[in-house]
Amino acid sequence: MSLTIGIAGGTCAGKTRLAEALAAHFGDAQVLAMDSFYRQQPAAAIADGSADFDSPDAIDIDAMAAALAALRAGQQAEIPVYHRATSTVTGRQTATPQAVLLVEGLYVLAAPAIRSQLDLKIFIDIPQSDQTARRTLRDRDGYRRSEQRLRHDLARVAAAEVRHVLPSRAFADVILPGDGRLDDQIAACLAALG
Repeated sequence: MSLTIGIAGGTCAGKTRLAEALAAHFGDAQVLAMDSFYRQQPAAAIADGSADFDSPDAIDIDAMAAALAALRAGQQAEIPVYHRATSTVTGRQTATPQAVLLVEGLYVLAAPAIRSQLDLKIFIDIPQSDQTARRTLRDRDGYRRSEQRLRHDLARVAAAEVRHVLPSRAFADVILPGDGRLDDQIAACLAALG
């Protein structure tokens, strides 16, 4: 069975960066991103900004939990290919079991079906000002969101985090500062593994 490490935290906390860095450290590792499991939203809702991507309902948690269970059992799993800039599922890819599974996403610790499969649970805590700056840069420059859309999304994400993400911090084995050095974050994770 694979060593399974879960990484949660708010939007733009650095979950993907840490997961990829740990995957590089371990070598024989697979990253399973919660973002891959976004449900397809109606095109009109995407266009007018009413699609809520910051709610647990936006993610097919059952499908992610099933894929994780398959990988942990040494089986392949079919993972959706999600294109974040256009908010669409563009295909599927096959994930293969590895010695280490890194599971990252907003609700990794909030979802019991995923949390129960984790050997180490990490939460990245990030100052609100850093989070807002990172999300603004990502969405404006990377996804070409308008200033009005950015303000709308930031207000919605703040409410969703208070309701869903921050309470999951209580399940963490390790809490890392999101404004800390990546090398220090990796060292803390490795130390927690003993």
